[in-house]
Amino acid sequence: MKKPLAIIAGIVAVASLALAAPTAASATETRARETRTISCSTGNFNGQAKVVLDSRPEGVWVTVKEYKITRQNGQSGGNKANVNVAVRSGAYETGWFKSADSMIQDGRWHSGGPTAGLSNYNGVEVGYVQFIFDKSGSDPRCTASTYF
Repeated sequence: MKKPLAIIAGIVAVASLALAAPTAASATETRARETRTISCSTGNFNGQAKVVLDSRPEGVWVTVKEYKITRQNGQSGGNKANVNVAVRSGAYETGWFKSADSMIQDGRWHSGGPTAGLSNYNGVEVGYVQFIFDKSGSDPRCTASTYF
């Protein structure tokens, strides 16, 4: 009796491995492209960005698809803000990929922003968005991040 049980156990184990392979591939495909909303605040400013995280065998990218900058408590300021992006993976990191010095601070969603890409990557990927808010005097800044 022990011999047939070992054979049956071996067949069950092989069948389980065969069924697990498509699930792992599906998880990789789902992870390949995600959209997330990240945010940060400082002083009387709040920045939000909808970022597309793209991870493929040839590299990883983070793109600012849309952004929204809100001034609070009657904060004055112009529309020369910046929404910059960077990506890090393991020991590799890009510098900041910068937006135009003309991002709008009206509390509404606006399309467009820079993309950061990294062809050498290893480990956990992190996407960063840096907001530099426009006001008279020193411009406050904050950074939001997300793992993928």
